[in-house]
Amino acid sequence: MLEIKVNNINIDLPEDISVAITVENPMFTTEKLPLPFSLSFELPPTPKNLKVFKHINRLGSHNGDSLFQPYSCQIYFQSILIQDGVMNATSAEKSIKVQFTGVDFNENLKKALFTKDLGTANFPGSSSPGYNVSSSYYYSYRQWATAHSYNTANDYIFAPIAVKTKEDEFGYYSADVRGYADPRDGKMYYSNVINQPYWMIRDMYLNSFNANNQSFYYPGGLEGYHALMYPQFRIGYIINQLIGSALISSPFDIGILRDVLLPTFYLPKVGNWSMYGPWISSDYGQVPAYLKLQDVMPDIDANKFLQMIFNVFCMTLLAEKGKFKIVQNKDILTRAVKHNWSDKIMYQVDISSDSGKFYDYGFNDRKSFADNVGYRTVATLEAMHDDHFELVNHEDVYEQLFYISSTQQYIMKKGFWRRVLTDNEESWELIAAYEFKGFAPVKQPDIGDRDKYNARTDITQLYLIPSIYFPDMTLHPNDKKYWIVPKWDPDQGDGSTILSRNVRSSALSLLLYAGTKQVDGMTYPFLSPYENANLSLNWEGTNGLLNQFHKEFKAWIEKSKVRLNGTFLLSALELNRLSIIDKVHFQGRNFYIEKLQYTIRRDRIDPVVADLIEA
Repeated sequence: MLEIKVNNINIDLPEDISVAITVENPMFTTEKLPLPFSLSFELPPTPKNLKVFKHINRLGSHNGDSLFQPYSCQIYFQSILIQDGVMNATSAEKSIKVQFTGVDFNENLKKALFTKDLGTANFPGSSSPGYNVSSSYYYSYRQWATAHSYNTANDYIFAPIAVKTKEDEFGYYSADVRGYADPRDGKMYYSNVINQPYWMIRDMYLNSFNANNQSFYYPGGLEGYHALMYPQFRIGYIINQLIGSALISSPFDIGILRDVLLPTFYLPKVGNWSMYGPWISSDYGQVPAYLKLQDVMPDIDANKFLQMIFNVFCMTLLAEKGKFKIVQNKDILTRAVKHNWSDKIMYQVDISSDSGKFYDYGFNDRKSFADNVGYRTVATLEAMHDDHFELVNHEDVYEQLFYISSTQQYIMKKGFWRRVLTDNEESWELIAAYEFKGFAPVKQPDIGDRDKYNARTDITQLYLIPSIYFPDMTLHPNDKKYWIVPKWDPDQGDGSTILSRNVRSSALSLLLYAGTKQVDGMTYPFLSPYENANLSLNWEGTNGLLNQFHKEFKAWIEKSKVRLNGTFLLSALELNRLSIIDKVHFQGRNFYIEKLQYTIRRDRIDPVVADLIEA
């Protein structure tokens, strides 16, 4: 017999009730997420049902839409659990109209990431400024930032990222010249504008790291200066926060995927004086001070974020009996056969073919560079930086295109002298600059009129480049140091200052924690958009996405297969034991389940209509 429990109470059902169930395998969908199915029916307004739905028929019971909120719901047949989901009342007149939803998931995530609760960082202490005063929340902020460097925390980390700005050809003296008239002698005095390090750190970097004291704090001025902190979230942490305790298995929590990070590029309430105090969610001077982690997130819907992540790593989110788990597609493909349906068929099956599709993978917005005449090849970015050039005369200019084989990047290295005036006194500053031109083009095969399977991703790749390192707040025009860091090109604003670019990005990028590098003999935490010792975010290579995650699924997509549509007689117990990702055997061949459709009535379960595709 059919039973339906709402909030663990058996509700009264009409005699002619029919519950039509549809279950689809998310591995075969574009979203790679459990697809919600819903069904509507009417319940009799019995005293029990009215009590369960909190007397929805009484006007005095209503306070806003609280009585229309979903309740937990389970569907049983012969005391065997068939479906787990939620039920909500939609109206009440002569009957109670209700809707059952099999997966209460996607609707909850159709909101931007910055609207989802991702936790809060709290900064105890008074509002009195002082990065070195233990009673100040400035001090707590400094300790919090330091504690999240070097990959020790389980939620997010901090490591430096450069920002593309108008100062990419960086000198301690700007090309801008300003003059003033000295009232003592009436003469005009001209000087180049000084690029003060505390302004440059703010505008040119996210999480600028001070390797001298192994923190993000720079001594100087009255209270010192602190880099602006943009969390780089572990993908596993975000997924756990979005799905919650119902997620029972995720490969992002351990192993090589633990170090996959989502960088953020936005801070709330940023202002011109943002190097002097922490820029966080709470108002200036408010205690306790705090940062709501959702406030820094990009403008992308949570379900779109999950879809992009699962597509990149060829995974599927599975929902079963109210719980969720993330499964690699290759593990689904290699599952052992669990069911034999050869004797379950009721009628003749409908047989069709699937000729296989071309597996189209890659980055949609990868910046390719083909105008590569006259380049030099070096193995690493460090080798390019260390390649020495000399400019004998102040009018001399150096320019050389490099191809970096380890990162597949083309970079233009430039050198020139910048004339510097200080109260009309002339000097010269040697400028070295690096311009990212693009990646090596990916050759596309000729597939004719063959259909494509879209495995491409909209993930926006950052790139690595030598960037100016600021060891302190003083000027070092004749002793510049460079470090290798990822670089971000803002997708809105001109990027020249933090104020012009402080707009929530709608793009999604990924980075890997890749250990440490050195600058001036000292270590700093290093992020790579390409690879670490165990994983590559490039598609090709031994540790690449294709070899580690996609190759088995790619081989299956590209092979010819048989499709079946048939009607099968399955019992309640068999439905209970069946997972949508199970492999079934039928008349000498093995199949995956694409979709199941069946109807549960008060006294029976109708035969199951199944779409199968050959394993």
